[in-house]
Order: sequence, then C-alpha cells, then structure tokens
Amino acid sequence: MKLIIEKWLDTQTLPLTAEPLLADAITCYKSGAYRASMLMSYLGFLMIIKDRVMNGDRPAMLPLHKWNEKRTLLQNEDKWEAEINSALQKKEEFTGSGPSKTKTEDPFFYISEGLRQQLTYWKDRRNDCAHNKENIIIGAHIEAFWAFMISNLPKITLQGGMATLLQKLTSYYDPTQTPSGTPLMPILELISSSVETSKLDEFWNQAFTVID
Repeated sequence: MKLIIEKWLDTQTLPLTAEPLLADAITCYKSGAYRASMLMSYLGFLMIIKDRVMNGDRPAMLPLHKWNEKRTLLQNEDKWEAEINSALQKKEEFTGSGPSKTKTEDPFFYISEGLRQQLTYWKDRRNDCAHNKENIIIGAHIEAFWAFMISNLPKITLQGGMATLLQKLTSYYDPTQTPSGTPLMPILELISSSVETSKLDEFWNQAFTVID
C-alpha cells in the first residue's frame, strides 16, 4: 500500500533538488529512521519553496533590493534554509493607523498568521532531529508533516494561494492556453488547500467573473 506522500508525488512535478530529498525521506521512514526522515522531508519542503522564489516573480510592493538580496542569499548553501524561513515569516508592512493605514511593503508569501505558526512548529521539529534534542520523533510526526506539506504548499506562493488558483482558472478558460476537453477537476481539487476558509466567498465571486 502506497504512503500518502508517494501518492502525492505521483501527481506532482517538483524541482529536481527536492525529489531526492523526499525519496530519501520515504526510505528512512520505511526503515524506522524517523529523525532522518523528518529532516529530509523538511528540507525537501523548503527546497520546493526556495524554487518558487528563485524562479518566480517579485511581489509588486516588495523592494527590488530586498528581492535581489534574498535570491543571492538563497544561493549560499550555508544560509539558504534560514533565509527561506525568514522569508516565510515576513509580513506586510504598513504606515499610519485607522483610516489612514497604508500598506508600504508586500511579504514574500501571502499566508495567514496561523500558517506561520505551523511553520514555526515544524521548524522546531526539524531542530529536534538535527540537534539531537530530547523530544521523541515517531512515525506519526512524519505522516503529520507530510499531510501538512500536501495541504499547505498550494497556499505558499508568491502571489498567495487564491491568486495563483485564480490564475490557473484564467488559463484553463483561455482556449489559446488550454485545449478543449481538458479536465477541470484537478484545479477544483486545489480549492480546499489553496484558499483560506474565510476567503472562500471572495474566491467564488472572482472565479465566476473568470468563468463568465
């Protein structure tokens, strides 16, 4: 019987840098080397996110010098992991308050505060494994992390999960980009993992605009 991560990998096109890490994670999991599996899984996850920064477009209100600096640091093998984590934790910046509150800077990733907290939790479990801390790591940790990764990677994009999904819909309904008869279901299946529950009404309003 295939693991949830194996079924997921069968449906994904991942960066070449991430594939061997996740393959090693599966091998370690099956042999009971759970700390190694947790570490490889986490690094594979971060490699996917790193690829999105290296090959993506700068958020409109993120200063060019910060974008370029981050991409340079991501090429440093001693710093890239910490730099991805700092990018994931960066929030929008504002000036003023109340009616005069104005956004001055985009984050790297439009994600919720709850997701940022979960990312911190899993970074701590990664540290448990890398630094041989006292917390016990068992198979359930690995399975939970895989579920977290599968559920949340669609949300962790430079434009935000909802914007990315709407772009997929736009491309789907453009006959110059998508052949007639192409199944829509693979896109619809991403809704639950790409759009925060609180934004579903907004998503459907925009989605129907695309469809019309």
